Order: sequence, then C-alpha cells, then structure tokens
Amino acid sequence: MNNEAAPKYARLAEEWVRHAPEKAPEWANGLEFEAIRSKTLAALYRAWAREDRQGAFEALDRIDQGAAAERSLFGGMVDEVLNQNTGASKILKRG
Repeated sequence: MNNEAAPKYARLAEEWVRHAPEKAPEWANGLEFEAIRSKTLAALYRAWAREDRQGAFEALDRIDQGAAAERSLFGGMVDEVLNQNTGASKILKRG
C-alpha cells in the first residue's frame, strides 16, 4: 500500500462517518500504515465535523494522547475539525 491509496481511504472514512460515526475511529485506527492512517483520521474528523460537530468534538475529547506522535496527530485532527467553522472556542486544543 502506498500514499496514493490515502484519498480512497479518506473517501471511505467519509462513508463510515455517514453511516456509523461512533465506529469510524476504531476502523481508521486499525489501518496498518501510519501515513494512510493519519490522513484517513484527518479526513474522518473533517467529515464528522460537517455532519455532527458536537459528536466530533466529543470523540476528539476521548482520544488518549500518550505518545508524541499521537499528540501530533491529535493536533492535526483538531485543526481539521476547527477548519470546518465549528466554533473554535468550544474545544481546548490539548498539547
């Protein structure tokens, strides 16, 4: 699998959000390749924010940010949600 697959996974993430948003992060986190996983998670939270911004914020709030890589990914996902014009004051960017 290569980075050319990332857009396909991003579109698939959008479908997961439409049909089962609460299960979408588990699916995306299970992707084997980190580069694909990161891009897919970013697309997932961007799509989720369009569909249900409060649900996206709540899901982001449940993320465990133990490792530095996870904190970086979390920051990117928060940016994706905030860039959807979702009321930045309602979430504190952890880090």
